[in-house]
Amino acid sequence: MDLKLEGRKAIVTGGTRGIGRAIVDTLAGEGCAVALCARTRGQVDETVATLQQKGVKASGGAVDVADTKALRSWIDDTVKALGGLDIFIANVSALAMGMDEESWRRSLDIDIMGTVFGCEAALPALEKSGEGAIVVIGTTGLVEIAGPTRPYASVKAARWGEWGRRKRSPTPRCSWRARARASSAAPTSSSTARSRNACSTEASP
Repeated sequence: MDLKLEGRKAIVTGGTRGIGRAIVDTLAGEGCAVALCARTRGQVDETVATLQQKGVKASGGAVDVADTKALRSWIDDTVKALGGLDIFIANVSALAMGMDEESWRRSLDIDIMGTVFGCEAALPALEKSGEGAIVVIGTTGLVEIAGPTRPYASVKAARWGEWGRRKRSPTPRCSWRARARASSAAPTSSSTARSRNACSTEASP
């Protein structure tokens, strides 16, 4: 596969496992310099080391995207280290299954706030690129009824709505489209270690 991405600089949130790791590996295989973040330092270091062993220019940070100040700081530092930015992929999700207040707040902080402010932090560099692109990872679960009621599908739907508003906004200050290409991908149910664990936990009495 040749996606014509050789030499591009990319950031992926939630890039150490599951769909995020697959995205990171694909970008690396296409010749991109890749920076990724996740909450667990050990997983970040392991992923970066594996990529570097393959000759990929890779870096990573232990960042909780719910901490938007830390996220913005990491993106700023990473853009400087990469020497620019061409691709920003907002992948990370709380994947919350519980119906308690903490699960809802965590979902809003990670899926909504982390995505919006992550994209906002990346936009100046993407605009300078001239070919900058934002990709927001969603889910078919936002329009399909599968499983019990949970925050996951609701916040994904809200994120999709915000992405659509920003993409179509006629106001340059609010529009992502005016400054970079913006698209969203909606994977269907994927069997990853994290999703299997979430489902088994949900099914437990």
